[in-house]
Amino acid sequence: MAHRLVNVTLLTLLGITLTSATMRASCPAGITLEQHFAGSAVVFVGRATARKTTAAPLPKDWTTLTTFAVEDVWKGPTETTIGITTCGGAVEGIAESVTCSESMAFRLGARYLVFASSRVSIASTSEPLAANTCAPTALVDRAIATLQWLSDKPHTTVR
Repeated sequence: MAHRLVNVTLLTLLGITLTSATMRASCPAGITLEQHFAGSAVVFVGRATARKTTAAPLPKDWTTLTTFAVEDVWKGPTETTIGITTCGGAVEGIAESVTCSESMAFRLGARYLVFASSRVSIASTSEPLAANTCAPTALVDRAIATLQWLSDKPHTTVR
């Protein structure tokens, strides 16, 4: 009986590991910072100040809009606030939440280095800006190497 329990546990862990690896495999490999920068509509440092999730009939269409108080901009508009959408989220008053494999979960009050692009076209001004884990978006204290790389590029301090 104990032997069978060990086999079931190992198979379960293997299944979880394979599922996680499969979900993360959808990000293209070998993309450089230069390519991420070129493919982004905005690159900025800002603090997450507000978040609103919109539920849709299909869970895959749930989105969360996080508003950032912008501090420094390397690419994109030099506005004092920018909204970034991510896939999934949790809606207040609904017992469900949706998590997407490449979605960012921004913490309110935290400072981030954000690389985001529009969903359809980098040049689009009507499409919402979106961020995901395939880009080098990260908490500022975990983005030291990327910020060092950006230090050679012109930027604007907004705040």
